[in-house]
Amino acid sequence: MSFVDLTPEALKARNRAGMPLEAANGTAPPNDLTLLSFQGRTADLVWTKSEHEVLVRFLHNGNGDHQFVMALRKEGRGHFFKSRKITVDRAISWAWRTITDDVAPDKRTTFVPYSQNPEGQSRWGCLDFDAHDGDYVRAQRLAFDAWQFLLNSDLTVIIEATGGGWHLWCIAKEFRSVRDWTLFLRGVAKAIVVTVKPGICEVFPDDTGAQHGKGVRAPGSWNPNTDSLNLIFWENTSPLLKNLRSPIGEVKKSSEEHFPDKESNIYGEVVPQYPAWDRGWKDSFRITGKSTRHQQLLGLVGEIFHQVGYSVAVEIIEAHYREARVPMRASQQEHSVEFTAMWKGLHGIWLGELNQTERAKFDHLKSDNERDGFRIIRSFQRKAIDGGTRDFPIARNNFAMRLGVTPKGGGWIRDRLIAAGVVERTAHYVQYRAAARYRWLLIDPVEVPGEGRGHE
Repeated sequence: MSFVDLTPEALKARNRAGMPLEAANGTAPPNDLTLLSFQGRTADLVWTKSEHEVLVRFLHNGNGDHQFVMALRKEGRGHFFKSRKITVDRAISWAWRTITDDVAPDKRTTFVPYSQNPEGQSRWGCLDFDAHDGDYVRAQRLAFDAWQFLLNSDLTVIIEATGGGWHLWCIAKEFRSVRDWTLFLRGVAKAIVVTVKPGICEVFPDDTGAQHGKGVRAPGSWNPNTDSLNLIFWENTSPLLKNLRSPIGEVKKSSEEHFPDKESNIYGEVVPQYPAWDRGWKDSFRITGKSTRHQQLLGLVGEIFHQVGYSVAVEIIEAHYREARVPMRASQQEHSVEFTAMWKGLHGIWLGELNQTERAKFDHLKSDNERDGFRIIRSFQRKAIDGGTRDFPIARNNFAMRLGVTPKGGGWIRDRLIAAGVVERTAHYVQYRAAARYRWLLIDPVEVPGEGRGHE
């Protein structure tokens, strides 16, 4: 399947014609394989005006009313400048009017939030895959490789074509240090095998020590260099927008928000532990009071048991001890011994919940990684049923991160579970578009009314 033509000329033609990119280029993917729409959409087809303003205001990072950049088009190219008179709210509103074509061509403008605030924190990171050398195919491939890597993470993600390349936005619910964002994004770049350098891949924020860092044009904004709009190809912003009910300026800035200690793993790069540790588990189960260690550990083990493999859980538990905010009488070894006992107890309970078919299959698996994979995928299946669906995605890289193995290793374990009759593929992986989807084959008839053991 060919790549969609995303040169600046094609983007301008698409914007003016108002047609889907696939129709303009003859590359519409078959409906039976497409799990996500691959039509790039302008921001006004993705968000309402108020939703876009709330999102962009959040990306402003709590900076002052005049601490941002705007852009106009002069003499055929973008002209970026700081305004001392226009306020942030007014600039965001003008940028939206440009998106909706509600201003004259010579009045078009765009809004560029800074990638950090003076406290050295940011709510977001962005990978910028450029095609300055004209290699748009490479830029698109890298962008969707990174999206695939982050699929099923707890970050809010936006992937967009920019007219000169691609942006992949990673948005957190809270502030995190610039240094940790930089390490995280460089870890993602390493995982998809791309060198961070201008013209190929850049990361924002970058730990340069600047007061505000560099800016990135807001999602879906107008590109003054190409005179075209960024096109949104995938986003999951709805949960974040629902949570942004209070005034953005009142969101607490905390110097304690940061990624966990980094460990060298099989990707050969210093990258974070499983992302959910930093995006919720660390704060939810942090030991902050005396005599709370055991209870917090118990809650954490219960949370991660269905989501990661044992080896990854061990690393998380070690980080849990290091993150304690109060002195503890128990040693780290004692902490680990308690974890092992809790894990074994939950494992015994979980085994008792398996139906006869599941238990028979589980007992015949040959490795700990396969058994961990079985447990994790079964939790995917239970979540899918709760959501009213039978199949679910298993993104290879995300699955591998949960198990603490290489991406190839994650794919191999997934294939082993297919061969063992645990799951079957319902939809193939669509390159740079969607993860393959699977169906659990070990369901008893009573679990899904009208169905038996995964067969239609």
